[in-house]
Amino acid sequence: MSEMPAHPDTPGEPPSSLAPLADWLRDRTPPIRPDWPPTGSEPVRDLRITRFSELQRAILEWLDGWRSICLPPFIEGSHVHSSDVGWFTARELGNGFAYNGWLSATGSPMLAWSGWRSQVVLPAPTVDGRLHYRFRVAGGFTGAADGTVVVAHTARTAAVADEVTATPFLTAEWQQARPAGAWASTTPAGGPQRLAADGEAVIESSIRVKAGATPEIAVGLSADILVHDGWVMLEQGDSNRLRMDGRTGRGCIDYRYVPDRLEAIVADLAELRRLRDGMPPTEDDRA
Repeated sequence: MSEMPAHPDTPGEPPSSLAPLADWLRDRTPPIRPDWPPTGSEPVRDLRITRFSELQRAILEWLDGWRSICLPPFIEGSHVHSSDVGWFTARELGNGFAYNGWLSATGSPMLAWSGWRSQVVLPAPTVDGRLHYRFRVAGGFTGAADGTVVVAHTARTAAVADEVTATPFLTAEWQQARPAGAWASTTPAGGPQRLAADGEAVIESSIRVKAGATPEIAVGLSADILVHDGWVMLEQGDSNRLRMDGRTGRGCIDYRYVPDRLEAIVADLAELRRLRDGMPPTEDDRA
C-alpha cells in the first residue's frame, strides 16, 4: 500500500533521534545522525554518532522528546437549560474562555454550561508507531451563591489516526469528561456564601498511528453550573476562566511519535532484566 500524502497545510514531521536510537539498540552499530543527512561528499563514518555526548543527546530526546503545536482559537457552543434563569455570558480567550453572570432556579434543578472546543492536525509521522500527547488545563471561578449550587470545570480530548477518514468528535473517548482542576459547591441551608475555586490538571492520552497519515487532536473545555432552589452570581472579569497550555505556550499541545520498533526494543530490554533478576511475570507480561 502506498503512503498517504501529507496534509497540504501541515508541515512534515522533522527528523527525530528516536528512530536512529532504535537502530543503535537493535543493530549495536552507531546510528546516522538524524540532523546530518549525507550529501555525497562526507564519508559515512563521519555521519555516525560516535561520541558519548551525541549518544546522550539522543537518549535525552527519547526520554523527553516532546514537540508542541498550537490550536486555533476555541469556538463556543453554549446552552442554558431554561428560558428564564437570569443571564449568563462567555467570551473567547484564544486559549480557552471566560464567563460570568447571574443564574437562579426554584423548584426544579437548572443546569447551565458553556462549552468551547478546538482541533488541530499534526504533521504526519514517518514510521508506524504510537502518538503520545498531553496538555495542561487551568482555571478558576469566584462569586456568591445561595441554595444548592455546584460549579465544575471539565475537559474532553480525543484523537484519530487519520483526519481524512475520521473525526475526534465521534470517538468514545470524546464522550468522557475529565475533571479540569476546579470544583466547588455550597451548603443548601447555609444562606448566602462565597463560591470560589481554582486549580489545574494534566490531560494525557495516546493512539496508534501509521506512517504518512495525518492525526488530528480535539480539545474541549467546559464550565458546568448546577443551581437548585437558589442563585449564583459569578463576578465580572477574567476571574472565571478555563484555559489550556503546553510546555512551550498557551493554547498548545505537547506531542511525540514513538516508533513501534523502539517500543519493542524497550520491552525486550525489560524482559531481559526481569529474567536476569529472576522476577515473576507482571500482568502486562501476561496480557
